[in-house]
Amino acid sequence: VGVLVAERPTYAFSDPAGVALLDGLAEVLGSDETGFLVLSGDGHGGGPTPGTVAGAVVDAFVTYALPDDDPCIDAMVRRGVPLISVEGPTLPIGWSVGIEDERGSGLLTQHVLALGHRDIGIIAMECRPDGRHGLTSPGRRAHVTYGSTRRRLDGCAAELGAAGIDPATVPVYECAHNHPSTGQAAARALLAARPGLTALICHSDQLALGALGAAEQLGRGVPADLSIVGFDDIEAASRTRPPLTTVRQPLRDKGIIAGRLVAEALA
Repeated sequence: VGVLVAERPTYAFSDPAGVALLDGLAEVLGSDETGFLVLSGDGHGGGPTPGTVAGAVVDAFVTYALPDDDPCIDAMVRRGVPLISVEGPTLPIGWSVGIEDERGSGLLTQHVLALGHRDIGIIAMECRPDGRHGLTSPGRRAHVTYGSTRRRLDGCAAELGAAGIDPATVPVYECAHNHPSTGQAAARALLAARPGLTALICHSDQLALGALGAAEQLGRGVPADLSIVGFDDIEAASRTRPPLTTVRQPLRDKGIIAGRLVAEALA
């Protein structure tokens, strides 16, 4: 079974969400007759090349968080083997496994607004597979090719608008990689550019962990001076001080469901 990730090879084995997905896949498909081939990119140009996908010796593909326009999609479709997209685009063949990203980020935004915050910043995951790290422009936000990023931004925007806050006035910092170090850099940059911010909505717990570190370095008490929320509910979220407020998603179950779809298709 070929597993495609649009990141560096180490990402699938170090990111808690990626590890949970692979763990769920292995639970269902982990027999002597099944092996996994992880096909990854460099983190700056999407996933592996179409040529690599075309020549991969696999009986099925599982994709994880590919952008909508990834060139490997056509190569996989042409192979005609079972194809399962997890947290990625809806494909012309095969199955899709995902969560209600928009509703999840909407719940986070509702929570922050209910606490009385109006000066809010957003730390988002990558918008496009080009390795960009920094504040996003409205034009870039209008053309996001990573589905999870787009839906989570849309969920925030809908709730901000309902509360009378123009989403265009809320700074969004895009992180090239889903890692605490990028979340820390994003939080420091946002708080330097907008010292009056009182809340940071982070679109993953990894990014939120980094934001917590930045707050500590800057002497901003959490939650006394700054509220920080995350998304995923990875194990580390319960061990921070204070414990991280986050939206739980069924990380491992996505792998289990994808594995069952693969097994059913191959049978």
